[in-house]
Amino acid sequence: MTAGVLLAFGAGVVIGRLSPPRPANSAPEAFDWPLFGRPRAAGAPRPAAPKPEGFAVRTTRIDTSRPEPLACVRMTRALDPTRSYGDFVQLQPDLGHA
Repeated sequence: MTAGVLLAFGAGVVIGRLSPPRPANSAPEAFDWPLFGRPRAAGAPRPAAPKPEGFAVRTTRIDTSRPEPLACVRMTRALDPTRSYGDFVQLQPDLGHA
């Protein structure tokens, strides 16, 4: 393990020496990423979470701040309001109501 740490430290020193020097007009607080490009700005757009294929649970949120907890489950498609989904959902302990 010690050899690995020393090897990693040595590699970092070598990479630091080989990286190009910072231009004189660059801001002193700027950090150069010589091997990995530039980091994104804090407000830069980011990709959305991938949507699951087919009919599936997309996101869940549980609110336990109330005496009776509340669960919000978002599906990839709208549920059919004419069908009963009670056979597919199980709550424990039994709440005594629908």
